[in-house]
Amino acid sequence: VSNVQLLADLRGATIGGTIPANAFVLDVPASAKRMKWFFVPPRPLPSNLFGQQPREFSFTSLEGPRLGEQELAGKISVLTWYHDHPACEATLQQVSLARDRLKDDKAVAFYAVATDPTSTSNQALKQRLSDWNVFLPIVRVLQAFGDKSFQITVQPTTVVLDKQLRVQIFQPGGNPQFAEQLVEIVQRLERGDDLA
Repeated sequence: VSNVQLLADLRGATIGGTIPANAFVLDVPASAKRMKWFFVPPRPLPSNLFGQQPREFSFTSLEGPRLGEQELAGKISVLTWYHDHPACEATLQQVSLARDRLKDDKAVAFYAVATDPTSTSNQALKQRLSDWNVFLPIVRVLQAFGDKSFQITVQPTTVVLDKQLRVQIFQPGGNPQFAEQLVEIVQRLERGDDLA
């Protein structure tokens, strides 16, 4: 928002006149309670899966093998749901940057979870991420696990699972510091912190 203006129409205004002492006095009722602070109410959590294992799920890698709970167990998994839309580009770039910073860490796995229809070829998925300068392994969702098991409602959404496959982070969208945050999240999970 730019060029915001506030206009006040002062009717009957005078300059240099006297102001009665009670002009700006508020009569406080005897039953009123004076407040000292206002707080913004907490925002609802983006998911009710924190600390829980999602119901059964699996993905299919572009090379064909299935990727499910057994393959992810024992690793910290960073899963980013996306589709071919410009809104997903910046978030995937941040996730890709985090993967690059953690490339020597064998205890963490990153995946771009493509939700594009099966009519979109594997080559088209690879080309889109290449065009976006994103370097993540791609897996496809051939069933509605994003909706049923992970309750994904917007894309992009990043879910971080700990080594026991419990949801530790559920982040719709992203931000310019997301790569740094993901690196710190992974490091904390490796130390045994329960972020959920």
